[in-house]
Amino acid sequence: MRMAVGNFPLGGKIVIVTGGGSGINLAFVKLVLEKGARVVVADLSLSDEARGFISTSNKEGEVVVFQRCDVSNWGELESLIPFAEKQFGLVPDVYIAGAGVFEPVNIISQTCPPFADKNLEPHFWTNTEKSGYKVVDINLNHPIKLTRLALEALAKKQQKGVVLVVGSMTAFSPQYSSPLYCATKAGVTLFVRSMEDADEREGVKVVLICPGIVETPLWKDRPDVRSGLTGEGFITPEHVARSMVDLIEDGNYGGGTVLEVSSNELPRVLPVWDITPPEISWIPGPEEIDRMNSITPDNSEETQRGPMNWVIL
Repeated sequence: MRMAVGNFPLGGKIVIVTGGGSGINLAFVKLVLEKGARVVVADLSLSDEARGFISTSNKEGEVVVFQRCDVSNWGELESLIPFAEKQFGLVPDVYIAGAGVFEPVNIISQTCPPFADKNLEPHFWTNTEKSGYKVVDINLNHPIKLTRLALEALAKKQQKGVVLVVGSMTAFSPQYSSPLYCATKAGVTLFVRSMEDADEREGVKVVLICPGIVETPLWKDRPDVRSGLTGEGFITPEHVARSMVDLIEDGNYGGGTVLEVSSNELPRVLPVWDITPPEISWIPGPEEIDRMNSITPDNSEETQRGPMNWVIL
């Protein structure tokens, strides 16, 4: 068994960032370059800001490179690690699954089901996709696949590393107008929690950042999406990016951590039970107690995890 990753300074590390061409992930790229990391920015395209930043950053040597990547295409996703090795000579240490898309329905005023505009990008309510949902491929399948690729690449080199997935508070806040988006964010959150043991078993820390509403192009450039929302309560990409850096570097954040970042307050680790699980509403009699003790002893590890004191199979 390996030791847990622990503190993981970003100086000298190689980092892959999907969705790094704008928003939160671009803000993160800027921070890690300041810390001395080298970065592969993987995205469909670069914003003007990203293009100018990369050009300026490479004036004294190549420290950040762009690789076009459609993360829903597994072949392109699989090519990122060999590309990084070719550019920088080493297997990447840190993997940011940051690329994501939103279901393009006005979440405040749209009367969506089942009357969504068929001219919108494909999503649940338009029902125009033929062989799968792009939202699921990008928001859920891509971070799962990238995590698997990272685990394999790092294991071959017996190298420690970190995978960070950019999630969303919509994982805990269902929206009728965007069910796939919420489902993907909830799904990837539980995936990351399930990877907790990889920290000690594989030497790879898998964690998730859970922002609230962030002032990114997803909102700024989409009046149909942000209709009815004001700037109050929005957080900046830089605020989220700083928490991403902390989540990677600070060994107090172990594998499986889900870190909420919202309203410019201090981030908080979301517990596995965000609400108290329901209490048992009946009192077992002597026969039921004997039966349950024969299945799961009261002093076993399984019965010490919360107020529900019995496991009935």
